[in-house]
Amino acid sequence: MKIFLVMLLLFTAVGMNAKAGDLDAFIGYSFADELDQDGGDSETEAAFLLGVRYKDQLQRGFGWNVGFGLDTIRDIKSSNAEFGFFLLEGNATLHIDQIKALYIFAGLNYPMIVYEDKNMGDMDPVFGVQFGTGFNFTPVCGAELAFRTVNFEIGTADSNLWGFAVRGFYTFAGF
Repeated sequence: MKIFLVMLLLFTAVGMNAKAGDLDAFIGYSFADELDQDGGDSETEAAFLLGVRYKDQLQRGFGWNVGFGLDTIRDIKSSNAEFGFFLLEGNATLHIDQIKALYIFAGLNYPMIVYEDKNMGDMDPVFGVQFGTGFNFTPVCGAELAFRTVNFEIGTADSNLWGFAVRGFYTFAGF
């Protein structure tokens, strides 16, 4: 974990010094989420997402972004428990058209538990993956659809929260 954070901060610092990137503020909704555990599966309630990210374009349509967001507290239907977390994420991006409106992304995420119900047991974070597509409606706003797994160890059981998220963002250019 410490190595990942150091590499993430170093990559961000190098990118920010090379040229000014952009800062996004986003709001979204995580839906159709399911918690898979070694002992069985559970559906979860939807959660709202809030966050910020720094993004930069390299060349030939390639770029990257690093972000930090909050998934609000969600209920787990089968166990009468709830949890919420911050999510650190990093993605590689590729713009797939000439006007740079449509793009795809893939990356890693790492949850930091903010709240865990006593019915959950001890939750330890594990790296997860995400991928999706986005569209810039204007130079300063757009939307994304992502599939992601957010992984945990709950007690001794491996668990992952997987599902879709949709989010809109506003870009503050030139940071």
